[in-house]
Amino acid sequence: MVKLSPTLVTILFSIVILAVFLTPVFVVSQSTNSQVDLNQVIRDVQRAESSGATPSEMQNLTSQLNSVLTLQDELRSLPPQDESARTSIMGQINSTLASVDGEAYQIQVAGSRRSYLQHSVLYSSGLIAAIVVTLVYHYGFLYLRRRRISKAMRMKVGPKPED
Repeated sequence: MVKLSPTLVTILFSIVILAVFLTPVFVVSQSTNSQVDLNQVIRDVQRAESSGATPSEMQNLTSQLNSVLTLQDELRSLPPQDESARTSIMGQINSTLASVDGEAYQIQVAGSRRSYLQHSVLYSSGLIAAIVVTLVYHYGFLYLRRRRISKAMRMKVGPKPED
């Protein structure tokens, strides 16, 4: 029967735990139609933020969403007879929403990858630290045992002095 050392068992167990719990999160794009819903785009931007978007990325997305809201206000203020201006503004709103949705998806994927890499580095460093501590303990214990043995070998053994 093969006898496994505790260090090897610890390393194998840690590798299995890392393989099980550190799988990357893949996301799929939400918008495939030409008319993009504002609520759906806002949800996609929130998903991008929760997946690890940087503040500069979020600032860009929110400024584009604010421009969409400004365009919607302009659309509401136009008279119903000005059909060409309404069509033009609707086209701008749809194109801006589509670009925001696409950017939110890209940021979501990039944030997911960043989070995966950060978790991988964190757990790998924990594994390395555990291995180092195990080795230091093992070799420290061996050193102390050898020191005791050598000290015992240097002792003089003789009859007990009588008083």
